[in-house]
Amino acid sequence: MDRLVLYEDYVLNFTMKENVPPSNNLAERDIRLWKTKLKVSGCLPTIDGAKRYARIKGFCSTVRKHALSVYEQLLAAMDGRSFLFEGLTT
Repeated sequence: MDRLVLYEDYVLNFTMKENVPPSNNLAERDIRLWKTKLKVSGCLPTIDGAKRYARIKGFCSTVRKHALSVYEQLLAAMDGRSFLFEGLTT
């Protein structure tokens, strides 16, 4: 309660400002979907399936954090293009 009183001007800041997320813990939000999937299905069928699922979810999470369209970036990735390497010279 002491912290809520001390920071009362900031506690519900996310309700008034669109660019403020309800939590600053991105890692927790990323893993929350995994826990839901485990609760619903009990597990991922195979280790290979789990690796594929993790790779796709990680990619989608990264795309969202860069404020890009997940759909468009998935299509680009299937065409061998990636927003991560655009403009990169070797």
